[in-house]
Amino acid sequence: MMAVCLVIMAAQALKAQNFDSVMVLDGLDRLVSYGIDTSGHWWAVTEPFTNRYRMVINGKEGNVYSELTEPVFSPNSTDWSHFAYENGNVYLIDNERDSLLEATDYGEIAYSANGMYRAYSCFQAEMEVLKLPFRTIKVENRVGKLFIDNTGMQFAIVLQRLNLFILNVNGKETTTYDEIKPIGFWHNGDFIYAARNGNVWEVFKGKERIGDSYENVSEALVNRDGTVFAMIVKYFSNLYSIITYSDEYREPSISKTYDFIWDLALHPKDILVGAAASSGLNKYVLQNSAEYYAPGEFATPFYSYDGDELIFIGRNDYNTYISINGRLIDFNIDFNIANTVARKPKSSTIAYCTGTTLLVYYYEKNEFYTGYMTDKMGKSAIWNWRDNQYQALGETYNRLYLITCKP
Repeated sequence: MMAVCLVIMAAQALKAQNFDSVMVLDGLDRLVSYGIDTSGHWWAVTEPFTNRYRMVINGKEGNVYSELTEPVFSPNSTDWSHFAYENGNVYLIDNERDSLLEATDYGEIAYSANGMYRAYSCFQAEMEVLKLPFRTIKVENRVGKLFIDNTGMQFAIVLQRLNLFILNVNGKETTTYDEIKPIGFWHNGDFIYAARNGNVWEVFKGKERIGDSYENVSEALVNRDGTVFAMIVKYFSNLYSIITYSDEYREPSISKTYDFIWDLALHPKDILVGAAASSGLNKYVLQNSAEYYAPGEFATPFYSYDGDELIFIGRNDYNTYISINGRLIDFNIDFNIANTVARKPKSSTIAYCTGTTLLVYYYEKNEFYTGYMTDKMGKSAIWNWRDNQYQALGETYNRLYLITCKP
């Protein structure tokens, strides 16, 4: 019996050794807010003086300002930007410099889907100025997001005129619509958007209308390279389908109809589309034409960073489970499916933040291990595939810790 206990203790010690914690902020300044990007960049805002704030990103301290915005990280994880305000001056801060802008207020920061180009907006009194990669333009009454393509040469914005809306792509305007949902750039530079007049929605790729008329286009996504586009549409029959476009398809792929479809997910490169769906009393998670059993309530399905796994967490009447490409695995722990879950692909582990620590669960063995205990944890854990470890932030006595685990 003693030998068995020693083996168990040795296994637990081995797992515990995979955890590490590093104090990244010493607590000399008040900790205001913090977060960690999906790519592993961590940031924090401190208050070294009353109502004066400093941004710290990956340990690099910035200058002190009276107001800061949260940082925006480029999709390729190489750059970041945020705004700052001081004595009536607006600054754009990035990983290279602090730039004083000719502006009275700050607006939005946007990166191209490949992360190679950045655009931002600021205000000169009532006029909004868009600083695009290769030009500057002034606009009025812009609403919604700013889009730039992967060449940095094209932009897309929506403008409001009275109760109507116009899409402006590279300076050329569409006709007016009652509502516009901008979606993203196709690889050839065409911009994809959905537009409504009256009770009818239509979808356009550049000047070409694609698909039919719909009662609604509830969700739509374009992948990073602009090679796959998928949307959830509602027909006038009140049924829903997923329609997927790719140059590899002669005709778009149209799923079977369901009573409701929601939570669209898109593979980063391949022509794979996931979503949640219901038909009658049955609920599913879809991947293209496949229907994965999803008993009880379940969280938003998502693809792993490499796209190899479509994952969702759920809870039925008896237990919590994880589904990986349709394979249902029961958990033997009480688990809140509202937790944001991180997962190392092709492993038997998941990780998430409790109120006080990073927890890693080895579900096939029903073993879980925790890292350094803190007073408060950040919102979510991540899987950092570059460093091959789970990561999360936590604070104790105003000190900030980076907690990691290599499963």
